[in-house]
Amino acid sequence: MKENSEKEKIMLHARERILKEGFYKITMDEIATRLRISKKTIYKYYRSKDELINDVINEHKKFIETTISEIFNSDSNSVEKLFQMVQFFSQLALRIGENLLNDMRLHKPELWKEIDEFRKNIILANIFRLIEQGKKEGMIVDQPTEILVAIYISAITGVVNPDFIMNNKFSIQQAFNSVFEILMSGIFTPQGNELYKKSNR
Repeated sequence: MKENSEKEKIMLHARERILKEGFYKITMDEIATRLRISKKTIYKYYRSKDELINDVINEHKKFIETTISEIFNSDSNSVEKLFQMVQFFSQLALRIGENLLNDMRLHKPELWKEIDEFRKNIILANIFRLIEQGKKEGMIVDQPTEILVAIYISAITGVVNPDFIMNNKFSIQQAFNSVFEILMSGIFTPQGNELYKKSNR
């Protein structure tokens, strides 16, 4: 029981700091000092800083996957589901600092590739059936679902990524919200737009 709580304590602290501050300047010594534990205790669970970073990212991905599945598997209509998804990702973006994006861009581009692939798979796994649901409900325009999904993926991967954000001085939240506002207004029917505006009040 003690081992689980120790590891969880290390993970929670590392996740909070890495998401906000990035990982490049954070050291295992510093984490140990902040948590008032020995560095040996950290190495009992994580053989290296890279292993700790990977665990933080994997836990974050699991959290996203679980939450998105709960939203998409609910009994809500398609507009409410999309609104909940936008709210979730918007809040998530607030927790991620520019330092993390910059660290991935400069020091671990392979980590961003992994996150980008995960993001595409999440969209593909859920948005296709959501658009189909929306079309049946009369909330989403009757255009080929494959094209609408491809537009979603292209827009999100093209704008919400380290290079674009760092070069254009947007926050992740600003970039994400702008992309979704544009996408929403383009795919909803008048009825869908009206319902989305009500949800957004």
